[in-house]
Amino acid sequence: MPSPHWFSPPPASPTEQEWSTDAGGWSTKIEVPTAIAVFPDDITDPPWEYEERFFDVRQFTKMPTGEHFAALEVPDLVAEDIGTFVSQLSVAQYPSS
Repeated sequence: MPSPHWFSPPPASPTEQEWSTDAGGWSTKIEVPTAIAVFPDDITDPPWEYEERFFDVRQFTKMPTGEHFAALEVPDLVAEDIGTFVSQLSVAQYPSS
């Protein structure tokens, strides 16, 4: 009888469990080095307090041009920004094993 499966909610994923632990969203900071690029004509501009609160922001770039599909619209700017970020990371900080 498949009805219980159809009518009962699925178990929460770890992401959903983490999200639900805090009324404001995630309750833990993601400790992976993060680069953020903000494009002037993108559809959203996340508040800096969220970026800083939830991510280990190592590089923040306000781009001079670009929209939601910036990698297609201004690929040179995106590639340069990614290259700058990656060059700042030290291999010694992140051993492979």
